[in-house]
Amino acid sequence: MSVFRLDGKTAIVTGGAGGIGTQIAKEYARAGAQVVLASRNRTNLEALRKELAGMGANALAVATNVCDQTEVQRLVETTVNTFGAIDILVNNAGGALYFKPPEELSYEEWQEVIDLNLSAPFLCAKLVGAVMREQMNGKIINVSSVAGIKGAGGITHYGAAKGGLISLSKSLA
Repeated sequence: MSVFRLDGKTAIVTGGAGGIGTQIAKEYARAGAQVVLASRNRTNLEALRKELAGMGANALAVATNVCDQTEVQRLVETTVNTFGAIDILVNNAGGALYFKPPEELSYEEWQEVIDLNLSAPFLCAKLVGAVMREQMNGKIINVSSVAGIKGAGGITHYGAAKGGLISLSKSLA
């Protein structure tokens, strides 16, 4: 049993089809939230949606590339049209993608990781935040990494993006 309750609340979890996102989604479902799963992996999304439904949760799977503004807007609209509100956004989607020293990292690889780990959370916060401002309530949770504080060899791009996400979180707050 969950130590907290989210009955009647709607939570979007990006990166919800694997790893940390799956565990967050399951805990929110256990706490009574309506869970919207967002990820590019349709197969994993649907499997998790069915698992959450089997737990008695009201869950929705929306295949979404969080780096694409049109897809994020569709995620927001689908959530509001289905559940009427967005109470929680968990910006969890992310990853290092490439493990190599900075001198071997292409600019395109750098940009892909910055987009996924920093630009996408900004975009999701901006679009979901508009709904939350209209509702006059809501919570945005950005998942970062110790790499954003300490840095990490071989994933400098990821550390830089997560450090930026920490700063973005403080600025948005």
